[in-house]
Amino acid sequence: MHKIILLVLMGTLFQCKMSSSSQKKQQETPLSPEIISSIQWESKYTVDFDKMGNFKFLNERYGCSCVKGSYEIFDKSKVRLYALTKCSECENLTFTKPMICEANQTPNDIHYEEAFECHNSDKEKVTLLNPDKRVVPSALKNWEGVQVMTILKPGVATTTVNLRTKPSIDAPLGDYYNEADEITRHVLLKDHRVTVLARTIEKHTVKEWQDYWYYVKVEGDFNMGEAWVFGKFISIYE
Repeated sequence: MHKIILLVLMGTLFQCKMSSSSQKKQQETPLSPEIISSIQWESKYTVDFDKMGNFKFLNERYGCSCVKGSYEIFDKSKVRLYALTKCSECENLTFTKPMICEANQTPNDIHYEEAFECHNSDKEKVTLLNPDKRVVPSALKNWEGVQVMTILKPGVATTTVNLRTKPSIDAPLGDYYNEADEITRHVLLKDHRVTVLARTIEKHTVKEWQDYWYYVKVEGDFNMGEAWVFGKFISIYE
């Protein structure tokens, strides 16, 4: 009787293992020209892959550079960029030697769950981000050594407030850069829009106030930067 029960249990465990393995294989969809060309890649470059095995990376915002060539998919999920040539738009090449690209998991990033990273023998790097791999709200992360929960909601500064590099009033000032004015600012001005990316797990006490610290992205067409702001001075749009 005990042998029969043991055999049944072993059979059940084997079926569960096979089912789990089957589901995992179904989830691992191999990369294809149709898939890679359909993704609206996010990068400092304008990125284009077509279905015929051609690619083009164009950067006109930070000094004109461009490269085009051929790509091939191998090992189901990796991409080789080769046969590099200049583009008509720019004299400078974005990178000078063939690259290998592959997806890497980024479990503690508060922006994306994975990054498609390209590199070559000259240690040149290009990072491409897939919008479908964005982090979802309420995810718990260890962001730069700080335990946080993702928020991903718009907000606004209720007064002019200092930016910080860490969630503490004793931390060095944070900053963001405004391209239009070519100015680095260490304060968030009143009524300035932000995207609240994450908050600390626990509330902190600053003077007579108790609130979370929020990690924000400074919004605006010419603004670049992220920093910490004490929650007393941020209003989040629900």
